[in-house]
Amino acid sequence: MLPDQVSEELSAAFERAIQGDEDAFLRVAMRGSGPDARPNLRLARAIGEHAARRFSEKGGGPVLPLILKLSRPNVGDDLPEPFIAVMTAFALLAMARGSHKRVVEREIDRGLFEITGEERDLVTKQVVQAWVPFAARGEAAANATLSWADSWLDEEEREVVYLTCATLLRVFADETVTRLVDPDALFAYLDRAIETARRAPRSHERAPGRRRILFFLPDAICAATELRGGQPWLLAHLEELGGDRTFRPVLGEAVTKLRRSKLPQPELAELADKFVETERVKHSSRMHLKDGARNRGRKAKRRRGG
Repeated sequence: MLPDQVSEELSAAFERAIQGDEDAFLRVAMRGSGPDARPNLRLARAIGEHAARRFSEKGGGPVLPLILKLSRPNVGDDLPEPFIAVMTAFALLAMARGSHKRVVEREIDRGLFEITGEERDLVTKQVVQAWVPFAARGEAAANATLSWADSWLDEEEREVVYLTCATLLRVFADETVTRLVDPDALFAYLDRAIETARRAPRSHERAPGRRRILFFLPDAICAATELRGGQPWLLAHLEELGGDRTFRPVLGEAVTKLRRSKLPQPELAELADKFVETERVKHSSRMHLKDGARNRGRKAKRRRGG
């Protein structure tokens, strides 16, 4: 059996699932995944490719509705098994490679948005492993991934938006993808990712997805700066956000990670100096505010005759 082929038993079970008997397919698929808590990535990819082939052969038909149904919570609001969730991610991405029908593409788009916005870290780690080879197939695929990522920032379900953004930041931190994507579009996306986290309402400040954006931004910034000439971009953001309580640690970690990069030493030194300079400005501003408050307090005391 070739890497992207499934067994006859699994293929037959998939055909029955298309006809409505999903339970048999799920039993065979889960048995093949094995007892390990981590999803069987090779099998998930093989089933995804098989689903995409049947999708193509049937001209869409019942295959996409089946995959979308498997990717979503059931009636009891239970999330799909991690293996099934990862399998549907591979399937949707494989379908996206050959899909040219606008209506079908919108359905795939929605399915990918939801599965990329998975909240379980066990699943998102594997979903990243589905996205990276898809985006790394060439410039067109990398930029299509970036286009998806950018459009999803405008969706209304904000927590899913945060989670999706965090997952795709991990994809864009991968060297093979970073080298292929359009640099201007990449830095524009990083700007939007920062603004998405920065302008989150107070009620979302501790949302898991927003916190993940802050956690994975340094790796994406580091990769873009090193591989796509992003030093001017990072210098500008250090100037703008270096004193920001939330984003100073994010930018500082990116600068620290760049010390292990192949960036020329003069550029590294300039970034480090700018980071230190923003700390001095921040400290000076804080002292100025304290002095101002102290002076206002003295004036008020004199007015009261104290």
